[in-house]
Amino acid sequence: MLLACACAILLGALPIARADVPSQEQNLGEGLSYFRVTNLAEQLPDIRAALEKHPALVLDLRGAAGNITAAQALRAALVPAKPDALVARFVLINAATAPAIPFALGGGIAESSIPRTVVIAPASSDVPADVKAPGAAEDDKRACEAIAKGVPLATLLNHQPDKPRNDEAALLREQNGDDQQDSAAADAPDASAPAAPAKPPPLTDSVLQLAVQIHRSLLALKKL
Repeated sequence: MLLACACAILLGALPIARADVPSQEQNLGEGLSYFRVTNLAEQLPDIRAALEKHPALVLDLRGAAGNITAAQALRAALVPAKPDALVARFVLINAATAPAIPFALGGGIAESSIPRTVVIAPASSDVPADVKAPGAAEDDKRACEAIAKGVPLATLLNHQPDKPRNDEAALLREQNGDDQQDSAAADAPDASAPAAPAKPPPLTDSVLQLAVQIHRSLLALKKL
């Protein structure tokens, strides 16, 4: 549902950064680039250059500083030069983003939307956006901190739960009715052994991941 809404809004390659040197610009694959903004006024020239260079671009303004003048300049820069331009802009914001920025972007208000641009925010944050990504505020904060430290974006995306590995030999024995008692005894937990601590799930940037998913959907629909 989220992907369908975001695609409807939108339809109205750089090297991976080293972990020890955080880069404001990175590659998310399949023609999608990423640009991290910390100070909107200072980075406006670089943002304009990135928008001209990359047809599909994620602008991460979560936690970014900025005044209304800079925010209005960003809005103007996001408007495609041609109405039929095949571009896609994904603007990420959260509660730590300077209030002037979401106000100028007009996320969630059809009359104020920017063509070919979708504003995405965490569902836990009370900021106006076109689409809200699921997830806790603390997880979004941790993801932003990890990006600021230079963690590769790929490690924060596309996490799948671990799947148990099927032992073909064991399945064959079970099918033939062999060694069922031995198998049950072998699988019984050792009551004397201490319980292993639960493995924490990997950190996922759900806001960024939603932007990537929308982009991939647009590619599949041949809209980019």
